[in-house]
Amino acid sequence: MDVLADTSAGIPEMTRPEPNKPAATGAGEMAASMKPWIRGAKTSELAYIQKRLAEVIDTTADYTPEFRAMEKARLNLNYLSNLHAIDPDHIMLCMNHDEIVGGMITGPEFGTLWVYWSFLFPEARGTSAAMTYARALVAHWDNGRFHKMSTYALESNRVSIALMKRAGYEHIVTLEKHIFGQDFMLWEHKLNKIEPGYDHGMNVGLRARLKRRIAGWLGLAG
Repeated sequence: MDVLADTSAGIPEMTRPEPNKPAATGAGEMAASMKPWIRGAKTSELAYIQKRLAEVIDTTADYTPEFRAMEKARLNLNYLSNLHAIDPDHIMLCMNHDEIVGGMITGPEFGTLWVYWSFLFPEARGTSAAMTYARALVAHWDNGRFHKMSTYALESNRVSIALMKRAGYEHIVTLEKHIFGQDFMLWEHKLNKIEPGYDHGMNVGLRARLKRRIAGWLGLAG
């Protein structure tokens, strides 16, 4: 699944835990005290997000073992670092006050912004914050650069589907046996592209590569 337009762009909004797993405790208390907001990740935070994303992939219901293995191999630290070099906001963090509680991974593809994964950590699930984060992501990227945001979801992920509908996504088509024999629903949210020209997908430019390399040498956080 390389640069999602090829095989599995997007994947779901706020993912849900496997069946029969206990819900995170203290959701009510967390909801009462939450201050949800989003920001682009720092370079020093990428390894942590990659590790937590792998945990999410392993614990999200209904995906095949082949799909889980592929996603974890594809979304490695180098891949996330390349996205970050294009724009740090492609690795968007879901924040509660100053605490990271989830992430939203996106990537550009010739005028379309693919939402690869959007997730909350187990301890932050069960609150209304998921909708706040989803809407904030749409608002952030409705900046004139893209025609639309696109993502996939399994039909069984009713939570993600309900959330996407409320966030303004439209179900375009269900692709049968699309990835490792599973059906995937394609969802899109229209944006208003104003800026001329198009991105070049995951083709990281020389300036971004040099910036990433220098940041690595200096151990910069941003």
